[in-house]
Amino acid sequence: MAVPDNFKKSIYSIEFQKRLGIVVKEKNTSLRQICLKLDLSNSFFAAQRDFNVRSIAKLCNLYPDINVSWLIMGEGTPFPSADTNNVLAEPTTNISEIESMVEKFLKMIQQKDEQIKNTIESNQYAMQLLENKVKALEAELATK
Repeated sequence: MAVPDNFKKSIYSIEFQKRLGIVVKEKNTSLRQICLKLDLSNSFFAAQRDFNVRSIAKLCNLYPDINVSWLIMGEGTPFPSADTNNVLAEPTTNISEIESMVEKFLKMIQQKDEQIKNTIESNQYAMQLLENKVKALEAELATK
């Protein structure tokens, strides 16, 4: 399952990149080293393309202490096994669970996109009404 093109350029993709940067820092490695270990091209994650469940599963198998929910959606702590107060100490690397999380995340993105679209349409309508009011007032002033 691949993520739609509009996701790759969105804030969500940028947030994923930030979380990936935290993994790199915490694991004292580099994106290049991760790509080599996962048998991916050097620019796989940096290019914000080919983001898919399999690549996330590979990353989680490489670092099983990563909280998949945090990696995909930013929920929870990055490495719950290091957090003794976190009940999610068992890492999740099951592909079907990851797919489920990605589906949930994509649905959330679609809902937010729909909200943004509705807000834009409402604002455009309000602007049109205001422009019509301004024109009417200008016409009224011109006749006086």
